[in-house]
Amino acid sequence: MNIKIDHVTTFEDEVIVAQSWEFADMSNPQGHILGKVYMACATTKEGRRFFHRHHFDEPDQCDALVEKIKARGEIAPQYWNEDEHGIFASQVWQQRDAQRKQEHFLKTGGNVCQREL
Repeated sequence: MNIKIDHVTTFEDEVIVAQSWEFADMSNPQGHILGKVYMACATTKEGRRFFHRHHFDEPDQCDALVEKIKARGEIAPQYWNEDEHGIFASQVWQQRDAQRKQEHFLKTGGNVCQREL
């Protein structure tokens, strides 16, 4: 079943695209080479947030997907990963935050100051 989308946009991120020991130094001991990737980010009215599983190297490629999704108004969930938290302060975020607090309360036996060691 497809999910109705309220908003979709291009999201840019910087990720490790390669590794070379020739680039290793004090600030980058593993020699990681970073590059930009672009992905589609879609949200629902309730605050659920989804990221497309395919990353694009060029923003134009991602923008083309975004335009298709805008025209359809829905996404097929098998191609998208749902963000665990949702949009901050949305209805979904508040529900999941309450659930996290309840799980923490039960885990710590009601002691909110107890830290895990």
